[in-house]
This record gives sequence, C-alpha cells and structure tokens, in this order.
Amino acid sequence: MFIWPLVSGRVDAQQLLTAQGLSLPESMQTRIRYWNEFIIPALSNNLWFGTGTLIPSTVPDKLTSFVDNEYLWAGFRAGVPGILLLVGMLGVIMAAGWSQRSNPDPSRRAIGAASLATSLMLVVLGATAQYITFAGLSQEIAMVVGLLGALTTQSIARGAPVVVIQAASVASWSVIPRSIHATLAYIRRLKPEAGLLRSSAVVFSGFAAARALGFLFSVAAARILNPLDYGRLTYVIALITVMSMFISSVPLGLSRFLARNHADDKVQSSYFANWFALIAAVVIISAVIATPVAFLVGLNGGLVLGLLCNFAGIAILEAYRELQRGLDKYVAMTAMYVIANLAQLLGIIALGMLRLGSAELFLIVYGLSSVVALAAMQPFAPIALRFVRSEINAERIKEILRFVRPVLAQSLFFAVWFGSDLIMVQNLMTPRATGNYAVAKALVNVLLLAPTAIGTAILPRVARLGDDSVGRYMVAAIGLTGAVTIPMVGMAALLGPRLIPVVFGSKYPDAGGPVAILAVGMGIYGFYTVMGSIWVGLGRPMIDTIATAAAMVATVATGLVLIPHTGLAGAAIAFTSGAAIRLVVISAFTIAMLPTTRARQRELIAEEGTALSLSRVQI
Repeated sequence: MFIWPLVSGRVDAQQLLTAQGLSLPESMQTRIRYWNEFIIPALSNNLWFGTGTLIPSTVPDKLTSFVDNEYLWAGFRAGVPGILLLVGMLGVIMAAGWSQRSNPDPSRRAIGAASLATSLMLVVLGATAQYITFAGLSQEIAMVVGLLGALTTQSIARGAPVVVIQAASVASWSVIPRSIHATLAYIRRLKPEAGLLRSSAVVFSGFAAARALGFLFSVAAARILNPLDYGRLTYVIALITVMSMFISSVPLGLSRFLARNHADDKVQSSYFANWFALIAAVVIISAVIATPVAFLVGLNGGLVLGLLCNFAGIAILEAYRELQRGLDKYVAMTAMYVIANLAQLLGIIALGMLRLGSAELFLIVYGLSSVVALAAMQPFAPIALRFVRSEINAERIKEILRFVRPVLAQSLFFAVWFGSDLIMVQNLMTPRATGNYAVAKALVNVLLLAPTAIGTAILPRVARLGDDSVGRYMVAAIGLTGAVTIPMVGMAALLGPRLIPVVFGSKYPDAGGPVAILAVGMGIYGFYTVMGSIWVGLGRPMIDTIATAAAMVATVATGLVLIPHTGLAGAAIAFTSGAAIRLVVISAFTIAMLPTTRARQRELIAEEGTALSLSRVQI
C-alpha cells in the first residue's frame, strides 16, 4: 500500500505494460541487445575453456559491465564446464534443502527451506546480475549453505532411553492446501513403484549425461566443420541409421529373455551365446551388402570406412546395453553410453585443435567410440555372462528369430521413418538446408531423455511380471512421462529458436523455423516409447512393427508433398505426423487389449479359487 506508488512508477518507467501486453524491462532489453551484438559472439569463440577473468578485446571497454549475467561470467571464466558446475552446485543445494522438508528438527526444516529459496532466487536472478558475488548477499549465502551442510552432516551417537513403537507425525512445510489431500491420496495409489522410480532415475541421469555429451558432439561438429561438411556428416549418419537397422535391432529382446530367466544362469548363458552369434552374423552380412551400396550412392572411401566402423560400434553398444539391462545393471549400462559419447566428443575436439577436422574423420571417431568405451568398462564392470560356443544350437536360434522377426521389420520401418525427413531435405532441397534441419533436430532430441529412461527401466519389470502388471504400469508410466515431457516440449518450442544461434552459432540461420513443430513430434514420440516398451516386454512386438510401418508411410508421403513447397517446416510436419500416427495405432491397440487382459486375470483368479476349494474338499 505504501510502496505501490514507487512500484507503479518503476513499471511505467521501464514500459513493462504496453498495448501488446507484458514486455521485458527497458534495461533488460538493453542488456540483451549488447549480449547478442558483442558479448555472446566473444564468448562463442572461447566456448569450451573460457577466457579466465579477462573479457576479450572484441567487447568494448565501456560494455564490459553489461555482461551482468551469472551464466555468461561463468562461461568466460571456465567455458561450458564452468556453466555446468554453477548449475550443478545450485541444483545440489536445492536438493539438499528439499530433502529436509519432513525432518523432525524444525531448525533443519527452516534452514532447508531457506537454502531452497535462496538457490531458486540465484537461478532466476542470475540472468540479470552476478548476485553470488554481491558483498552482503554472498555472506548470507555462505552462512545459509554452511548451516545446511553442518546440520545435515551432524552425527551424534546417543543411546535410546525408550523403545519407540510408533513415531509421532512430523509437521512439514508444504504449499499444498489440505482440501485436496484426499484427491492426492487417491492419485498416490497410481504412482510408480519405488524400484521403477530408482531405475528410471539411474537411467535418466546416465542418459541425460550421455545425451548432453552427444548434443555437445553435434555442437562441436557444427562449429568445427563448415555447413556443407556438417550436412555431409549428418546425411551419412542418417544413411547409417537406415543401413544398420538390423544390427541395432537384433540385440533387442535379449534383455527380456534374460529378465524372465533371472534365476537360471545356464539358460541365461545359452541365450547370450546364441544371441551373440546371431549379432555377429548380422554385422558381417550387413557390411557385405552395405559397402557396394555406399559407393553407389556417392560416398567416398573415407566415409565408407566410417560407415563400417559405425556398424561395429552400434553392435557393441546395443548388445552391451541389452545385456546389462536384462541383468538389472543400469549403472553399467548407462556408464557405457556416457563413456562412448565422451570419447567421441573428446576425439573430434582433439582433431579440431590439430586442424584435422573433416566429415570422414569425425565419422570414424563417432563409430569407434563404443569400442573405446567397452575397453574402458571391462576392468570395472566386466560382462557377467561368458560366450560358450558349445551352447550354440539351431533350436535356440530359431526361437530367437521367431521373436526378433517382427523387431527386424520394425527396425526397417523405424530407420526409414526417423531418418527419411533428413534424407528428403538433402535430396529435395540444398546441402545447406540439410545442415540447418540437422541442427534443429539435434536440439529437440533432448526431449527423449525421460521417456527413454522410463521405457528402459520398465521393460524388464513387465517381462518378469507378465500381463497382470500392464494396466497399473501403463497408467503410472504415462503419467510420469507426461509430467516430465510436456513442460519440456513447451520450453523447447518457445526457447529453441533463440537457443540455436547461442549454442550452434550464426551459421544456421534457418534452423529455428522447424524447432517448435519438431518439439511436438519428439514429445509424441516420447509417449510412444514408453507404451511400446511395455508391449515388447510382454512379448508382443508385432504392434510396434505395425505402428512404425504406419508412421513411415505417413512421414514419407507427407514429406514428398510438403517439402518442395514449405521447406524445412514441411519436413518437420512430416516427422510429427508420423509420430502422431504411431501413437494413435498403439493407443488403439492398448484400448482394445486391456479388457482382454483383465478378463484373463479374472479367469486366473477363478481357477486359483476353484483349485483351492477342491484341495479343501479333498482334505
């Protein structure tokens, strides 16, 4: 009431309210203009390692004070690693503060809440100034975080004077009104089990790190190579996706069979040996067929060598992931993925520093990174199962082929669906357009992190539990996926076009156009990933094949019609239409199958009841 005139006057002076609605303050608009014109270009030249405490001379002296951004300063000090460390530090403090919300000690709850609020404030206000270094505020931050650390690590041994039968309820700070507690209690019945959440969290963390490194690989390649070479690299990777479809798909299903036989090591070893032999045969056959085809489509010798290296790398990575997934060793599975992506990133950075950057060398590094990762993992997480040649037999291989036959067909349809938009852009537009579209698609790939983690963790579980689990797991997994994916899709659609010049540089001016459409398509694909994993885990991979075939037809048909007329937006619409068709098909199948599954559950319960009654009569 007393300060409102001052606030209102400040709002009017900064022109926050205009005829078009809310707008950024004038001072913030000035900062953003200087950032885009001087500061971000200077930082982009030293993106990986920063410039220490010095601002490059390309920024005029009178504008150095306009850096005025915690994240930009961290970038100048230590590059991308510095920014990640800053965000990670604030995230750890927030997590520690949040963990104290139900602590019986009120002082710990208060310090936890203060630490959480302080870190959130720093995350938001860091975009406008370096608040961590403000004299008074830095002392307060150090005090609050220090108290939090001291309280949470304090350990005093005490003898229990009494035996506590039931602890009293502990008050906790909450923003949820009591009036909706009953509704929340009902919703909690549908929440995923703790094991699924833990496994999903492990996979999500590992995949997030791996995808972040993969994203940095795309950024580094786009910055080191010129747009034409980067377009060639992404085009060949898209071709590899199509040509290696059988290699990447043959290992799928190994995790299901290992999980279903988790109590029988001999059967697990038999499946492992026969699956390994089948994978090796598919790699050799694919290499023999793909080599002449690659020369026919215009690839040179270096690119063909890179293609063959990628065949070997894909087989190693996918087989290792399926093996550890079936054995519930998610840490080893994700560590392999992280190390492989780290190796390929460091490899191309080293080549760039040596001025040896080329599409051919980058492609070879991209393929051999899985070999390096496997060699690094073996001393710490060796493969638990051993290849025994005597275990190979025709009957077991026939059993595997019966399962993977629809999976192999699905891999063909998936490879065409997921890569056809980029291939059509390459052939219906210009090579420069291919580079722009590849950058847009690389940016939105981050949206698959959470769905992939959930789908990876849920498949072995439903494989062990069978049809009885499908309803509960489907609801819980879809709810968890939506809670994470939908906000990320909205953020990608709104902020993606602005992030592209910051992350990838100014060489891709047309990449921002299709980002919003691709973000929606990737979000839809994420929901499908979870549902498809559940049905494959239940031993019904055919629905995945049918849905992916429909998506392939929709994407190719839509792309051929739209791309010549609407360009990159048409390619994004084609991809998204395929993702939507895929989700519609599997949703219809799920709706049709759930009543059958429930009826089967009732029959089993009735049979068990009848058997129990008969046993009592006999007694």
